[in-house]
Amino acid sequence: MLLDLKTYLSERAQLVNRALERLLPAEDEFPESLYRAMRYSLFAGGKRLRPVLVLASVG
Repeated sequence: MLLDLKTYLSERAQLVNRALERLLPAEDEFPESLYRAMRYSLFAGGKRLRPVLVLASVG
């Protein structure tokens, strides 16, 4: 089986993003400034390699 690394990373990053969307409060919930900052930090680009490596290591 040939592994397409770019596709694998993209699919797993989307999986991580969906999980974060479910777990994090919305930006408009109180305290808005805190949740907005949390979401900005977590959803900024280049933050998915570590979680994808964890997913790869467990299964």
